[in-house]
Amino acid sequence: MKNGLILTYFFPPAPLAYSQRVGKLCKYLPRESDWQPHVICGELPWDLLPGRDDALLQDIPESVTIEHVGSFLSSGLATALRARGLYKPVGLIRKFLVRPDAYGDWVNRATVTANHKFPHGKGIDVLFACGPPNSVFLVGLELSKQWGKPLVIDMRDPWSPLAENQHWLDRWYFRRTLPMETDVYNTTSAIIVNTHGAASDLQQRFPHLASKITVVPNGFDPEDLHWQEGPCLREQNDPEDTVHFLNLGGIRGNGMEATFLNALAAYLQERPDDRKKIKVHFVGGTRQEVDKVVGPLGLSDIVKAYGVVPSNKVGRPLAEADIYTLLQPKHHGFSVPSKLFYYLAGGGHIFAIIPETLANEIREKLGTNQSVIELGDESNGKKALARLIERVRNSKNLRKNVIPTYAEPYDRRSIARQVAAVLDNTIASATN
Repeated sequence: MKNGLILTYFFPPAPLAYSQRVGKLCKYLPRESDWQPHVICGELPWDLLPGRDDALLQDIPESVTIEHVGSFLSSGLATALRARGLYKPVGLIRKFLVRPDAYGDWVNRATVTANHKFPHGKGIDVLFACGPPNSVFLVGLELSKQWGKPLVIDMRDPWSPLAENQHWLDRWYFRRTLPMETDVYNTTSAIIVNTHGAASDLQQRFPHLASKITVVPNGFDPEDLHWQEGPCLREQNDPEDTVHFLNLGGIRGNGMEATFLNALAAYLQERPDDRKKIKVHFVGGTRQEVDKVVGPLGLSDIVKAYGVVPSNKVGRPLAEADIYTLLQPKHHGFSVPSKLFYYLAGGGHIFAIIPETLANEIREKLGTNQSVIELGDESNGKKALARLIERVRNSKNLRKNVIPTYAEPYDRRSIARQVAAVLDNTIASATN
């Protein structure tokens, strides 16, 4: 077995997309390749997280060694300041002093821990840094220079947002970190991004990186999809033509949930008889989060929140829902929500309010199955919902609990094999 040292801040049981990506790689790399992962990760700031997903942690094989390293954000002092509402001025000061992000102080701590655990990189064949945050790439950069080991970086999001979506302070901040970003790219042997849009953007800004970039998308774990396990969405007294909406994940507070629910409220205002035949389920959002959005719209009677649900308990909600909601603001650019891949595996229809770049990525993934998705926006959301609800009612009970063919390329086992291929090529290039 070849040994890879994974450098990541967020790791299971954090209920986050990038935590899940790393956790599933740790699960499947030893199964699907001859790579054995070892992990250096951050101590989690639990008061900033919506809960925990212990199912993700239970997936990690015992052969994976894990070292947790603290940061200021996870410290007792920072936690106490946040609890008392005193952290904001501290955070602003740190933005001027700490680079490349709020986890910058973790870089030195993680580097020291890595050297203690693996002196001079002994036994490690490749460094694999998975972000965000960008600080993990600096740990990989420093260790690569110290140990003479090849570095591969896995970027779920671009290092910096699109310039047109940045506040002036952010533009100043990212200009200050540009030398760090450039040094990472020039030193790394390979760069993995998870969307074609992100790859195109990176190549446009740094043309010399083209040969280093590989697109490896996010995916779903088929072992999570137990169709009879998880929250039950349907009730015995539901009318036969009830349509169930499902949103996986928490309430992001970016206004997109309100855009969707406003469209739904407008739809119901024109069709009051449908009120008893529409249910909306937020699997991941808390009641308090949901009430902030639905309360002013008068939709509390048809919206239900379930809180954080373990990743291996989403099969039943996916099987019982008719329409999945995919809500992404325009300024998120090239980011593809990881829930999309569970939606594809679930086989239901998708109502999406998303940037055009993301819409194009999804169209490519669906191929000839374009009727699965209905795109809406603030101006036509009500009409788009009406079209999709009618389409769902005309095709009721046609689904089977089988993963559709168009979702198969995004099986986490395939994703692990693709990552292993990048690591293998990196080793081969380093030894030539």
